[in-house]
Amino acid sequence: MFVPTDTGEWVSEPYERLARIVHDYDPQFELRWIAPDQRVTLNDQAKPYVIWDTHTNTPVMFAGDSDSPVEILARLFDSDNKHGDVQKRMDAHNAAVQIMHMKEKMDLAEERQDYVRFLIGTKKNYINLGNGRKVDDHLRPIL
Repeated sequence: MFVPTDTGEWVSEPYERLARIVHDYDPQFELRWIAPDQRVTLNDQAKPYVIWDTHTNTPVMFAGDSDSPVEILARLFDSDNKHGDVQKRMDAHNAAVQIMHMKEKMDLAEERQDYVRFLIGTKKNYINLGNGRKVDDHLRPIL
């Protein structure tokens, strides 16, 4: 699934989720995407994603389309580690995978809650649940 950007382009949902996680990790960080028509340098073309520090107005790290959101998040976590310990890198990767998975579950739960609120608040005589199943406003099956 893709989500629209301010420029009218579309970015994949995992990267949009990554942007929210990066902001949760450090409120001064933003995941920014360089639109294709604004990619001037070879680095911009190869790595269109940048984690930007809004406090210092400088880039923290760049990432390319071939980097998965989990890899980007793991690299961000790993950049806090000073000595490059292998165990710490593995822990950072596992933490990134777990956080991405948890955020995806939270998004799905929120979508389900919105749907349930809609179903409860509908003024129809019945609600179509799909697969030919219908229920009334008290969620009793209609045959």
